[in-house]
Amino acid sequence: QEAEPSRRAAYELGRQAAGHSIGLLELAQVHHEALIGELASSPSAEDVETTPRAGAEFMFEALSAYEMLRLGFTAARDAVASEQRQARMLRQLSTLLGDASLAVHAQHSVGEVLQLVAEQTRELTGATSCIAWMSRGSAGRSPVVAHCGAPEPALRDLAREAFAAAALSPDHTQVLR
Repeated sequence: QEAEPSRRAAYELGRQAAGHSIGLLELAQVHHEALIGELASSPSAEDVETTPRAGAEFMFEALSAYEMLRLGFTAARDAVASEQRQARMLRQLSTLLGDASLAVHAQHSVGEVLQLVAEQTRELTGATSCIAWMSRGSAGRSPVVAHCGAPEPALRDLAREAFAAAALSPDHTQVLR
């Protein structure tokens, strides 16, 4: 029971240290100076044994709080970085699709626009290759397929066959398993 206020104080110290950007070395230095001061003012043999143990427990609690806050901060920073990456990716895709829309209206080839989409998608996602497919709507027309990166020729051929079969099938999920 009497250790609980000490633990609470240690936890609060670690939390405040992390909140005020006090480094672990500074925290350890202050802790060790307080421990040395306590040992110097209390020369009994019993205190020489119990004080370091109590100091270690205090330091453990302070570092536990410090570490929890540091991990929370790191997770939050990583989440923000991920959201920023996604926002950047959406801006790039928006620009690409705007450019692609202009290209289609300027009578450029649908295949060229699809190629741009495949290249941009591969770059944005960090994939080694990308295959994009677009159905042309009517049953007799073959789909437009674009690829970039380094897919194997057999993979491209397989993708073309699967996409062609999907265009003919009313249930695309059965064909593209």
